[in-house]
Amino acid sequence: MITLKKTTKKTDEKNEDRQSMRWLGYGVEFIGVLGIFTYMGYMADEKFKTTPWLMLTGLLVSFIGMIYLLIKETKDWQ
Repeated sequence: MITLKKTTKKTDEKNEDRQSMRWLGYGVEFIGVLGIFTYMGYMADEKFKTTPWLMLTGLLVSFIGMIYLLIKETKDWQ
């Protein structure tokens, strides 16, 4: 026999909170990775005197990589 689990307002709020925290985590990770790669590009620019190309490259590579990971992670969500 199949029993259906009753969803209560409290359960719905918990699921909504979990979803919000998951997105918050992705946002923090996204900004952190962009910042680190951009800073590494900036430092490489200072060393090799190629301002601003390596910084922009770091930003672009990190942005594309994080978008790829975000799509990969959220593809299975429904």
